[in-house]
Amino acid sequence: MKILHVAQKTKGGVATHMAQLVVAQAAEHGVGNVVIVVGEDERHFFEAIPQSTLRLFRSSARRPGAFAGMARFAHRVIAAERPDILHIHSTFAGVLIRARYLFMRAERRPAIVYCAHGWAFNMQIPAWQKRIYVAIERLLARVTDRILCISRFEQDSAIAVGLPAAKLAMVYNGLPPLDGDVAPAAGFESTTLNLLFIGRTTPQKGLPDLFAAMALLGDRAIHLHTVGDRMDETRSARSNITEHGWKPRELLPGYIAAADAIVMPSRWEGFGLAAIEAMRQARPVVASDADALPEIVRPGISGYLYPRGNVAALADVLAGLDRAELRALGRSGRDLFLAEFTEERMIAKVAHLYRGIAATQPAKKVDSLLDLTK
Repeated sequence: MKILHVAQKTKGGVATHMAQLVVAQAAEHGVGNVVIVVGEDERHFFEAIPQSTLRLFRSSARRPGAFAGMARFAHRVIAAERPDILHIHSTFAGVLIRARYLFMRAERRPAIVYCAHGWAFNMQIPAWQKRIYVAIERLLARVTDRILCISRFEQDSAIAVGLPAAKLAMVYNGLPPLDGDVAPAAGFESTTLNLLFIGRTTPQKGLPDLFAAMALLGDRAIHLHTVGDRMDETRSARSNITEHGWKPRELLPGYIAAADAIVMPSRWEGFGLAAIEAMRQARPVVASDADALPEIVRPGISGYLYPRGNVAALADVLAGLDRAELRALGRSGRDLFLAEFTEERMIAKVAHLYRGIAATQPAKKVDSLLDLTK
């Protein structure tokens, strides 16, 4: 089986997901049978995969010229490699690559797997934009053999807007276990309760809500550390916040190990990779109740939930945190991680999905894969 992955933008969880699949698939099918198309400017996210699998287009920038260049390059690679499975990641690649196949007979294209990694129509955007995104996804589903959803919320949302249920498969993201003990990162004082935010400053991630909640805590012995984009100086210059900036992914376990809890104030979230990163290291999560997060952050098991966008409620949760209770939640959260969110489990389910597609070729008969949730 030959597999080709393609994405327009990969920064964050998409890069992690793709790299995990490529490493496993290269081991199973041979390095020559796995290809990944990504931007040259994002090559550094894929240093751990076999470099011979990479096919690099010039830029992952989101502007018309870069979109066109990416699409032309990807289609040339697809024509040259002739994959059995074309696995497309995220919205922009999903549109740019699948659109061409609307005008092609089914037997002339590879089998297509598409993963949005968070539906665009679930973002907090005007209703008219949501309708456009839904219409596009419904149209492009016609040339898609399987649509991979990364949470039950994503799957239920897709069914609710009219995407074909028989083409949907739900597979949670997963992570590998960590080898040995992780040394905590420097800069965390033991005299305070240390919270950690990991991510970008995009509206989706809700960092302004977290900063506002920290302002309400006054002189309590609670300190917030952030890894990722920095906020502007006027908002972040507070004595109870330290911004560490972007760090290589291999250093993140050290920051998690130094924290008492991870905070995810997301406004919308198709999955929530930072949550399972925390749970893998027995750290509980304080999260909004946005979208898929309650599937991962379960009160009394792996953390605490509060109503999304409610700064006062977030501040109340943070003010009431207790180290002993956090440690207990961390232990039960790790048990949940091992049961449902491992890399091994994710890779096995994607492989099962691929085999289901291969079994239907060349007729491409579509059978339901909803049992993957079991």
